[in-house]
Amino acid sequence: MEKKRPLTLQSKGWRGFRHIYFLYCKKQFKHSFIWACCAVAFIAVVAFLSNKSYFELLIVLSDIGLKVAPPLLGFTLSGYAMIVGVNDVNIAERLKNHKTKTGITMYQQLYTTFIAMLGSIFLLLLESVVLHYVLEADISLDFPMIVDVIDVIVFLGYAVTMFYALFAVKDLLSNLFSLGQTANNIYQSMNKNENRKNILFLMKVFEVGGQEVVTATLADTFIKKDHRVVIACFKQPNDMMVKRTNPAVRFYTIGDFKYSKESIDILRNILKENRIDVVINQWGLPYVPCKVLNKAKEGLDVKTIAIYHNSPNTNARIKDVEIALANTHNPIKKAILRTKMFAFKQITSKSMKYVYEHTDLYMVLSPSFVDKFKEFTGTANPDHLQVLTNPVTIDSSSYHYSFSQKQKEIIFIGRIDYNQKRVYRVVDTWAKLESVFSDWKLTIVGDGTARKDIEKQVKEYGLQRVSFEGFQQPKPYYERASILMLTSEYEGFPLVLAECMSFGVIPAVYNSYSAVCDIIDGGKDGIVLPYHEKGYNANEAAGMIANIMKDDGKREQMALAAIKKSKEYSVEKIYSEWECVFHSLLKE
Repeated sequence: MEKKRPLTLQSKGWRGFRHIYFLYCKKQFKHSFIWACCAVAFIAVVAFLSNKSYFELLIVLSDIGLKVAPPLLGFTLSGYAMIVGVNDVNIAERLKNHKTKTGITMYQQLYTTFIAMLGSIFLLLLESVVLHYVLEADISLDFPMIVDVIDVIVFLGYAVTMFYALFAVKDLLSNLFSLGQTANNIYQSMNKNENRKNILFLMKVFEVGGQEVVTATLADTFIKKDHRVVIACFKQPNDMMVKRTNPAVRFYTIGDFKYSKESIDILRNILKENRIDVVINQWGLPYVPCKVLNKAKEGLDVKTIAIYHNSPNTNARIKDVEIALANTHNPIKKAILRTKMFAFKQITSKSMKYVYEHTDLYMVLSPSFVDKFKEFTGTANPDHLQVLTNPVTIDSSSYHYSFSQKQKEIIFIGRIDYNQKRVYRVVDTWAKLESVFSDWKLTIVGDGTARKDIEKQVKEYGLQRVSFEGFQQPKPYYERASILMLTSEYEGFPLVLAECMSFGVIPAVYNSYSAVCDIIDGGKDGIVLPYHEKGYNANEAAGMIANIMKDDGKREQMALAAIKKSKEYSVEKIYSEWECVFHSLLKE
């Protein structure tokens, strides 16, 4: 003899209904039955105290039943139609798969509730019709004792059916309310997930530097806004920088910096594994990472953004040749260097144009860089070039400016090198000021290839109030210093400017790159030191800085203006611009 299969959630028809009913609804409807019995007990007491016979009360109950049953039936069917009519396929599918605490799905629970309630209403309606028909038939029996007992039994049984159906409405409403809450949660979750993006930062290296600090700051902000962030580097990332980055960021190492099948396969696996939506190429000049990326994303729905972090018409390699050219008097060497300069600029220009043409969006850090980009790359009408600055990477929200807390201190913060930062200019300027302002000091925070040369320069000048701090967290220096000097030969969007301004430090910046005037309003929230083709004028710079060193009122006024200006580069403001970029890019 074939054994009956055990009841499961997958059992169809009556068997499936019975399983779900006994698993969940039996307990729920048991409560309704208890409440119905309580109501019947009350009705029985009223009937016992009433002067009317049970027969007369049966007539009253049957009339009530005939009036109540049809609306209850209509309400139940309307609720059922509402469930069946959920027109969002994704929400409906998730509701079908959403399990309650009992292990059955929301839909299974609701369907069982509907069926049980329809059964009770159908029974009530059937009893009402039959009872009404029997009562209207006016049947007479010669056994009054038996008739009275039958009247009582029918009265109590009918009352239980009617009140059970009424209390079952409570269970249906409870389940419908739970369904509505679940559907709303699912909708909110779906809407949240639609806005969530999987973002990959593509880097050559991830070492100690401004580009890496910006990347870590943006990554942290994106994660706090519920996006997912991955950083892929061609070289092994620096352990210290990894520790300073949000732990939710996943790091990958691609390997050799070259266009190879291995690099392409590794990057493609990263894109697929993390379901990347947007790649931010933080290295917007070399064509190799761009070429590897475009090959890796073939067939994938991935958008790409490239960012160039310097002025478009220069970089360290070009500047090295310029320095060598300036220090050479041999005509043959000059001719060779000029040829080299021409070749480097052509290679850089073509490479930048290639990246621009093979990227969905190309970014520069300053409005003044747009014309430089056009001229340098020969792109007359760049239709997917956009300006987006870097954010302030140090949180100053808890900082409260107080002029009395500021020390009479000038600081330099950054890499100590000759090619770009030209820290010797800071020392040249301080040499004009130290003897005049005996209560002021100069602090150099940072390290680099030119540090020994700068230390030697300080000794040669015989300067007494110059301190070399090495690489340090800059926040304590921002909090106490009054002036920051930056005398770079070229920059993109130097982080130290907006950062120091957010702490009320007045920037004194050499106007050697066009972004300076985008950041600083000279004389109002900072000092713009004039650029001269013949070279940096330390006497002129010292005179301009001395004007605010000796004027406390002017210094406080400019510090407050600097704090106000820095708000334009807050993380929240820059993030909102990134969100607009993502929205515009991904809807294309």
